[in-house]
Amino acid sequence: MNRSEYKQMLTLKYFYEEKLQEIKKKHKSDPDLFHPIGKDRYCLYCEQFREIQDKLQPTVKQLMQYEKSHEVKQPVIQPMSLS
Repeated sequence: MNRSEYKQMLTLKYFYEEKLQEIKKKHKSDPDLFHPIGKDRYCLYCEQFREIQDKLQPTVKQLMQYEKSHEVKQPVIQPMSLS
């Protein structure tokens, strides 16, 4: 992955995260839904949420690999600390 691909992946990551927030907001505002987001197989919002999460996961992994191998000074994906 080169620098321009990295920037494209970042844009894609932000796009997916924005979509997830929109879906969460719609799910939360629906008065007929009482289950947590992503838990109901028959809920349209949950289905959309899971689909976008499935797309976001590999993107985040690729970004982490790039940031690790290229020693990005301000990584977007923060490594998890083991403290």
